[in-house]
Amino acid sequence: MPQSSTDFVSEPSPPTLFRTAAILTGFFVLTSIVWRIDDRLHSSLPTKPASIVVRAEPSEAAKAPTPEVLPEPEPKEQETPLTEADRHFLQAANAFETKDYDAAGEALQSGLALEPDNAVQQAMLGMVLSFQEAWAESAEAYRKALQVAPDNALFHLGLGVALHRQEQIEEAVDSLERAVDLNPDLGEAKGLLALLTLEPEGTLEKVWIEHNAKIKEWEGVWIHTVCTTKAWKERQGILRASFFHEDGRPVSGTFSNLVLANGQAAIEGPFTPPHRKTRYKDLHLFYPYKGLRLRKGDHRLKVHVELVDPTGKVLASRWASLTLEVIETALGAVAEARSSDVP
Repeated sequence: MPQSSTDFVSEPSPPTLFRTAAILTGFFVLTSIVWRIDDRLHSSLPTKPASIVVRAEPSEAAKAPTPEVLPEPEPKEQETPLTEADRHFLQAANAFETKDYDAAGEALQSGLALEPDNAVQQAMLGMVLSFQEAWAESAEAYRKALQVAPDNALFHLGLGVALHRQEQIEEAVDSLERAVDLNPDLGEAKGLLALLTLEPEGTLEKVWIEHNAKIKEWEGVWIHTVCTTKAWKERQGILRASFFHEDGRPVSGTFSNLVLANGQAAIEGPFTPPHRKTRYKDLHLFYPYKGLRLRKGDHRLKVHVELVDPTGKVLASRWASLTLEVIETALGAVAEARSSDVP
């Protein structure tokens, strides 16, 4: 079947969801960095000397003041200085801030080679990869982070975004639901979850027949439609056309690939909308006259056109009519015919 000409109306997922998710994850990561650096810098300062308090006795001037030495406080436990992995982490944070995502990714990979179970570094790597639109690798990094920190809502949100961008809708919904369970105030996860769980919608605005068309040696009709789909981006639906007599009886088909299960003449054309909302100016199907089992003579026919969503639900339907003049038959099937609009 030839490709359908289309008119796409792009309405991608709201970009603020992805950007906000990245900012939130970045905020979490950078906060961790600042906390760790601040703590370690303070712990590396030299210990203060013992405080000395001098108290003068109310006696004669010849009596010298005696200093009183207060007990020295317990020394603060020294923490280890920044590790090599931490330094790679700082390099990655600086590179990320300047949008040098390649350098950030390399620094994080170096840090993770030293500390493969560092959940924060894994999550930051997932974020960096998402900015590079490496969605499969981003999802894998978030999964590794979640193996160490399974109850981090932001990590589940990052994974949900990466899965959504790969059109793994069911898995994305699972991850986003987990994020919302862990943090009901995480509006970005709730918003994307609502977007992904919308019921598919579709409308058939117009149907018309192009008569006596020809594709190679086949003569038949083009069935044209104007239709719109919503909330089933990159998921396969079907445009279906089936034939009836004027009195409602199904028209039998002659080709096994051009009939429904009950033997009725019909054709189904799968199609995949590229956007969340897509409008087709001409989504069409071709049906050959030879696929109809009709006797010689004139026949008033009706064509029932249906728009079917990815779950198999019929969202919209319309009828079109035509008159078919069967000129010649062979074994009960149309061999030669001419069609026209019903007068």
